[in-house]
Amino acid sequence: MSESSISYQPLGTERYKKIVFLTGAGISKASGLPTYRGKGGVWTTENVEDIGTKEAMEKDSLKIWRAYVPRHRKVLEAKPNAAHQAIADLQKRLGEKAWVCVLTQNVDGLHQAAGTESVIEAHGSLRRLRCTECSIKPWEITEDLTDEPPPCPDCGAPARFDIVLFNEPVDPMLGLQALAFLGDCDLYITVGTSGLVAPASQLIDIADEAGARTVFVNTEPEDGRYQEYYVGKAEELLPHLLR
Repeated sequence: MSESSISYQPLGTERYKKIVFLTGAGISKASGLPTYRGKGGVWTTENVEDIGTKEAMEKDSLKIWRAYVPRHRKVLEAKPNAAHQAIADLQKRLGEKAWVCVLTQNVDGLHQAAGTESVIEAHGSLRRLRCTECSIKPWEITEDLTDEPPPCPDCGAPARFDIVLFNEPVDPMLGLQALAFLGDCDLYITVGTSGLVAPASQLIDIADEAGARTVFVNTEPEDGRYQEYYVGKAEELLPHLLR
């Protein structure tokens, strides 16, 4: 689809003062990273109970480590696509005229790679490690990883990826930050995710209460809670909608 074939009008983002994006795996599909539940998604070929839960981590942390090392390498190889870049360009273009924040469910770091600031990573990042035992601050990965997790630089315990698995709690401070951004936003845009899984499913309600214009961009429509729907690929729609 070329931009000239898109019939939707741009959103007129220059009219807004506080813009919040919620992004999911669909925004990174064009960067070569798989989605989770869609066609060809991770959880259609692998059992989430085996490698994607708190219980699986407690049962066999080495198995989880070895399952995610290839994902980490794939993330490092991936590059931001036109959708990531459109958000970064919007933030740069609006500058101090508006606040642009991204709440992402992704663990790939591609928003930051595109140049976006003010990114809240609700599920962590495959570009960082954290300790399995102590409370040292998560650290950026700078070495080549092997099948054996490196030791924590503080206590020596095995490291793990700084990601949130199913049944693990999301950092409450991130939740407070998200609420602060959403509480008075005037434009809320969901991209590349159904937004149906809690706590993300609650964000549209908060944006509604704030009186925000709510926009949904995805390859499949949602259940009718948003004011506007744009069905298609994020990398094709966002550069047009945000220009």
